[in-house]
Amino acid sequence: MTQPPDIKQTTNTDGETGYYAVNASLVIQMFDLFQMRPSHFRASGQSGAHGVYYDARKIVGGRTDNQWGHHTPSALKSFCHFTQSENGTVVPWRELVEHQAAYDGKEGAGPRTGNRLQTEHRLRLNHTAMTEARRQCGLSQEQLAGKTALPLRFITALEKGSWGTVSKDTARTIAEALGVAEETLFTPLSETAQPSAAESSVDAPTTTARKSTSIRPVKILLLASIAGLLLWTAYQFFAPRQYQPVKPDWVSLSGTGSNASSIVLTRHEITNQDYLQFVRQQADFNRDNMLPGMHDGDYLKHWLAGNRYPQDATEHPVTYISWYAAQAYCRWIGGRLPQLEEWQLATQTMRNNLSPDKAAIFNLCDNRCAVREDISPDRSPKNINFDDGYSETAPVMSGFSSQEGLTHLYGNVAEWLDETSGEKGYIIGGSFLGTLAEAASPKPVQTPKRLASRDVGFRCAKRIQH
Repeated sequence: MTQPPDIKQTTNTDGETGYYAVNASLVIQMFDLFQMRPSHFRASGQSGAHGVYYDARKIVGGRTDNQWGHHTPSALKSFCHFTQSENGTVVPWRELVEHQAAYDGKEGAGPRTGNRLQTEHRLRLNHTAMTEARRQCGLSQEQLAGKTALPLRFITALEKGSWGTVSKDTARTIAEALGVAEETLFTPLSETAQPSAAESSVDAPTTTARKSTSIRPVKILLLASIAGLLLWTAYQFFAPRQYQPVKPDWVSLSGTGSNASSIVLTRHEITNQDYLQFVRQQADFNRDNMLPGMHDGDYLKHWLAGNRYPQDATEHPVTYISWYAAQAYCRWIGGRLPQLEEWQLATQTMRNNLSPDKAAIFNLCDNRCAVREDISPDRSPKNINFDDGYSETAPVMSGFSSQEGLTHLYGNVAEWLDETSGEKGYIIGGSFLGTLAEAASPKPVQTPKRLASRDVGFRCAKRIQH
């Protein structure tokens, strides 16, 4: 995309020198959204991108006292080199520069750094209006991506509201493709007021200006001691309630108890509530911290935030989970993902007693699924005449259970296995998008371990020595 001419600067009107305060959270989001790789930075000669990314990681991870990264335009251009489309760079480097109103005016603003805080005019998106305009035009997200020459992931992020602001040129391109006025979808950012967190999820937490104070050191120490005591008391009171460990409901498989060891599986698929406890204690698996190489970009996509799932999904299976995340959770509770032979053992009594009239009890593809536009005709037959009561996932303890009491071995969500082949993993058991034949197939389906899909979840297994 071309750069707009109306760039305000303190000096150097071409914008090629000086240091800029950079929104670290926006850098990390771009890194994930465009599936960049640090190894690609130097390999492609974009060494400046390397510094931008790792500086942002330190800031977001709280491993530095800085609030903003300070980088030259050449380094930021180097980073944005990886956001290419037919129109050029999708995200101009100036979009990484922090809003002036959100900057406290102190860090890195001295004569040594020469920090310029004047940024290009950016527009805030009404993502609901954009989605509605696209639907009124009869366009899919893929078609809109094609018309605008923007990546599909970028279009999806805009409509989800996870990318809140765009440049003037990006706004113009989208508005023209949808045949609406820019004012219908975009509003200018205030040059004086700080954007609130509710208005956009991409802006870094704003800092307030530091105020001068005349509090004496003794008073400071006293206040700090009181604050520390209050925090310790609050931790003692709330921590046990917030971080209670998950207690898996292990079920022993028939025919294994008399051996030297028993195979046990969790009674049901791991729920959103279960997984939240894991995310709270394992910060690396928070949606905002998850390394791009461990998922395909859709990890916990359905959650409302990094530590909050939809209100009505507590007892539903957690989905949009990659193989890496599923295996990590199982290790956390002392197990692992089930092996194929263990899965076949768990379902052997079920396979001997299947008939088409039982499909409704497994939460498979029903008559609502059969008319979905995103389901291919060769996967889901169009003559399904039952309704199992669920449009997608069902609560994990609902429906049919096996002889041992294991629920949803077939249907609801396909489940990850411990089996792998390089970067490929395997899922089995079918889902609410599949047929009974697919669910009951003893042959697992190979898929990338990075896959995070709405109809794939997991349960855990382990072997107990007697």
